[in-house]
Amino acid sequence: ISTEQTQALVRLYDSLSQFHDCVLIGDFNTPRGKEIYSDLSSRYEDNIPSQITTTIDNQYHRSKDHIEFVVDGVFSSSKYKVSQVSIVDGLSDHCAIVCIVSQQSYIGRIKANLRIIKKRTLFCFRKNFNLLKL
Repeated sequence: ISTEQTQALVRLYDSLSQFHDCVLIGDFNTPRGKEIYSDLSSRYEDNIPSQITTTIDNQYHRSKDHIEFVVDGVFSSSKYKVSQVSIVDGLSDHCAIVCIVSQQSYIGRIKANLRIIKKRTLFCFRKNFNLLKL
């Protein structure tokens, strides 16, 4: 892990510290099982099922090699339940992640929190597909 990556992770955690609870979705450019992904998994629930072995769409990825890495993630704090997680290929060099996010209680608050999170952390998905608005 490079100094730049460590600093980026610290900045991410600093940004997220203003939220008591959150759902973090994106391309983290680090494979599951490596240090950064593992660190995120130690702080938040990793909701990508273990049977999903890659989020790279090898049909569109610039590498000619077949890549088997989960580099995109859906992380959540304990207040949120993420279910029915699946991936969809054929859209970009990364598969789209499709899931249902719900909160154990206070549904109105989840809508407000997701709007804030979407503006600040889900920007990487906007170029690939439209997000469902709650």
